[in-house]
Amino acid sequence: MGSTGGGTSGNIVFISWLRAIAPLIVLWSHLGGWWLSTRKVQSPLYDFWTTAVVTPLHLHQDGGHLGVLLFFLVSGFIITHSSLREERFDFALKRIFRIFPMLWIAVILVVILHASAKMLGFWSVLGPSSGSQNLETVLKSAFLVNWFVGPPYILSVTWTLAIEMLFYGLVWLFIPLTKKNPLAASWAMLAVCVTVYGLNSLSYFKFVHFMWIWMYLPFLLVGRAFYLGASGKLGPAQAIVYGLCCYGAFVLLFSNTNPMFWQPGAEIFISHLYTIAIFSAFWVGSVTVLPRIVGFFSDTSYSLYLLHAPLGGFFIDFLATRNGLRYELALVIALPVLFGCVWLTHTYIEKPAQNFARALITLVRERKARVTLASPAE
Repeated sequence: MGSTGGGTSGNIVFISWLRAIAPLIVLWSHLGGWWLSTRKVQSPLYDFWTTAVVTPLHLHQDGGHLGVLLFFLVSGFIITHSSLREERFDFALKRIFRIFPMLWIAVILVVILHASAKMLGFWSVLGPSSGSQNLETVLKSAFLVNWFVGPPYILSVTWTLAIEMLFYGLVWLFIPLTKKNPLAASWAMLAVCVTVYGLNSLSYFKFVHFMWIWMYLPFLLVGRAFYLGASGKLGPAQAIVYGLCCYGAFVLLFSNTNPMFWQPGAEIFISHLYTIAIFSAFWVGSVTVLPRIVGFFSDTSYSLYLLHAPLGGFFIDFLATRNGLRYELALVIALPVLFGCVWLTHTYIEKPAQNFARALITLVRERKARVTLASPAE
């Protein structure tokens, strides 16, 4: 992810707000509902959240699904912006160094935390599936292969990264056409999403795990529609029609894959609508103020997303399960420690990796320029 510019420069702040909000919603769904349910612990705080917010608003997964979908809309918005500014090589290199260095640190940390929890005699950290602590699974998790071939998993939240990588690949494929004709490129991307899913569904050898992540791609294209409309690359009517078609394709693919989509209460469908409404409200509202705390969570959103479940869960387990503190007190103590660790990984892993990618791109450009200048003299 990056910052927007050009025709959307006035809306940069709203993206930062959403990048800050999304991981915090996911964090609470895991360190609240998920942790409590797996440990069979009751909490008045969580009961209040469920009674006052989740139940009346019909939120799916304690709101966690909404947080993930906000990430996807932000990604669709930002990545579309990047694809209009960058060449294919630059785009691919930046995305690789954006995702993988921090992912590798997270995977290694989960293995260490898992072993530490076992040694200390309390629950395994939140995130890994059973039987996941072997070298083969670690390597598959480090490159997201397990989300295409099936479990076990080292870190469960990384399913969204597999979707992101597919989306990056789709955007990369259409970068030349996007710069020439954004509308044609956009419809072609949607056509690819639906066609690939359809061919997989009709084939005898179905890639089931692949379908579960591929089905989300049209939702990221909704974020693309927002960007193209906001930047003036598409007219308002074109952007709205394209966005609606992308969401319609998403509903078709999602409901065909996940029979829970139309379950009584329609929590999944309602969470989708909330996500689009929240994104639209921040965009239309033209938010201009960015408090430092919001900027912090926006900048560290990726590290926080990866580490909140295993690291935050480990801290809460250490304080509550091993040392007998009440859950609420353990949560209050654990969160600042978690945020401090997230700042460290963002500062010393994420930022250096991104700076290295930029330096490498500059080096390649300079080398190409020298070769071009030298060619006529040869």
